[in-house]
Amino acid sequence: MPPQNNMRYLKLIILCTALFIVFLSAACTQEAAPVEMLTTEEIEMLESANPVIIEAWEIEITDMAGRKVIIPSEIETVFGSNNNSSILLYTLAPEKMAAWNLDFSETSKKYMIPETAALPVLGNLYGSGSQANIEEIIALDPDIVLITDLKISDKLTQAADELQDKLGIPVVVVSANLKNFDKAYTFLGELLSAEEKASELAEYYRETFDEAAALSAEIEEKKTIYYAYLDNGLTTEFAGSANAELIELVGGINAAVAEAGGTSGEVTIEQILVWNPDVILVGHKGAALSKAAELIKTDGVWAEVKAVKEGNVVSVPHYPFNWFDRPPSVNRILGIKWLGNLLYPEVYNYDMYEETKEFFRLFYGCELTDEEAGELLGK
Repeated sequence: MPPQNNMRYLKLIILCTALFIVFLSAACTQEAAPVEMLTTEEIEMLESANPVIIEAWEIEITDMAGRKVIIPSEIETVFGSNNNSSILLYTLAPEKMAAWNLDFSETSKKYMIPETAALPVLGNLYGSGSQANIEEIIALDPDIVLITDLKISDKLTQAADELQDKLGIPVVVVSANLKNFDKAYTFLGELLSAEEKASELAEYYRETFDEAAALSAEIEEKKTIYYAYLDNGLTTEFAGSANAELIELVGGINAAVAEAGGTSGEVTIEQILVWNPDVILVGHKGAALSKAAELIKTDGVWAEVKAVKEGNVVSVPHYPFNWFDRPPSVNRILGIKWLGNLLYPEVYNYDMYEETKEFFRLFYGCELTDEEAGELLGK
């Protein structure tokens, strides 16, 4: 049974139990106080004698890792343990957010809900990056903590269990990746009593993903893409990496193939010359903006690469969150349309101004002007 249905039944049980107890009290005393006149001491005695009234405000759910978790029946505040969690939460229920994991530039905040953008920055409880202080999270006292990753693993469930023991706060696991954001939204919508919004976002994602899968099948001459991030331009995500999966989803070919396995790493300019990609995408790591695009365009050692010769070196849009990867959360949904339109505009025939404005309205609660949409797109 979904969490919200459990909650409704439990509230009914609580109400009936409380009224029954008060009725009995009135019947057994000569001068019973009306319900509205119960003193604080009487209420405390009532609760002490009938713990079901307190315990019923908690319910048991099964999270997306199959873990049984006892949570409050009404969730008002949530802390996302990593960037993936916080961005997912921000798009669905920003009013329930307790804090962020990383700080944002003033430009990023321009495209965010002001009150939510101003929340404190406490770091991560899971994954890489600045680590949060356990005591600060406990003092924050959120109703639950979300821990989100691309897939369920023993490492993830173990981390969730250990974190819950340390915090004394329920930790709920969510699996959210480029192939199941609709399921993640449906789960969170039920958990946070935000079903209507969750359904809207899930539908947008599913339509976008399915359309990309269909359109990519129409592409006969696929372009090769080299993805560079960090300032030297020689750090990349290899074919098969979850951080670069937008490339293949929209019908491109990741030029970087790891000879010795692995998902990311350093390459040489000689390797890039051999791959000779049609397009070079320059990405950014979190809030840190890469300087690689200018380097690649101006440094002579890159001059013979096809993408450089033909002027196809493109910086990935990154406000308020990276549209391509880092973090690999729902910010990439818009990235599907952006990258498809960039590589194959005749197939992904979108008006990217309108698409950007619609996505920001739905997911980020931000109404963009045409000028702002153009700035985000790098036009």
